Amino acid sequence: SESSRGLSRFGQTDASGTAELRVLGTGTFHVFAEHDEAGVGSTMVDLPGADVEITLDPGVPCAGSFTLALGVTSNPNMSHHVEFRGTTESKDTRFRSVMLPSPNARTFSVAGLGPGEYAVTFRCGPDESAPIVFTLPPEGATDLEFEFQRAK
Repeated sequence: SESSRGLSRFGQTDASGTAELRVLGTGTFHVFAEHDEAGVGSTMVDLPGADVEITLDPGVPCAGSFTLALGVTSNPNMSHHVEFRGTTESKDTRFRSVMLPSPNARTFSVAGLGPGEYAVTFRCGPDESAPIVFTLPPEGATDLEFEFQRAK
């Protein structure tokens, strides 16, 4: 079947973990699900078709704290995120963005990352810090410490 590109649909699960997405058209679709604590999962589905079940992968533990160097933007009127991007082509590394609960929060915990090399950044609105490259080991890490510097 033909693959549809550029089609995005978003939904939120109910108490039973079920979400319903309205898709206009037929074809093969990549369905991706994520949860801040339970992790990520994906599958391919041919439509029209039946229900799709996705099992979320919590990945390895990844948590820690950070500081912001002088000049890194932190505006209390904008959302604050810590973003993780895999630096190599690997089935284990994936993009994850964690929205911090408040502008003053300086700790993070992210589910769904696999072991591997990542570039982590602090983002406030459109402004992003310089990336910090680190390796998340196979057993995970819960004591990471980053100091985000202003991007040049």
